Amino acid sequence: MGEQEFLNLVSRKNALDKDIEKLNEEELQRFVKLMEKTSSKKKYMDNIFKESYFKMFAVLAYYYGYDVDKLNEIKDKLYKLKPDKFLRLFNEERAIKAILDYYPIVTQNFDMNSGLYVNRMDYKEDVINLYDAIYENLDEILQGY
Repeated sequence: MGEQEFLNLVSRKNALDKDIEKLNEEELQRFVKLMEKTSSKKKYMDNIFKESYFKMFAVLAYYYGYDVDKLNEIKDKLYKLKPDKFLRLFNEERAIKAILDYYPIVTQNFDMNSGLYVNRMDYKEDVINLYDAIYENLDEILQGY
């Protein structure tokens, strides 16, 4: 995240940390507009994140030849989640988040953990096992989301 964007977020957070009972009418109207703008930007960013995740999820699956029917079933179930719930799932469920560990290997032939270039096919079994684990446990994973 760029420095200016970070400063904008800090400023926005500080503006939202006001005691609304002490605001006059003009300040209250500005506060409501800021809340609406912040909410719509968050929804937009959550949607962008969800779409990007699904692209990575599909690329990785197709590269390693994962079963298309299973892949579509996983995607259908995950895609039904609202973006904010999907983001929470992503942050809380390691198997869902692990896709980000393997994606750079396929797209850049690079292991982020070791910092070394690798043979992509060395990870095929790991990725297939990860997708199978997600597929087999997805209903359980999705409980509470």
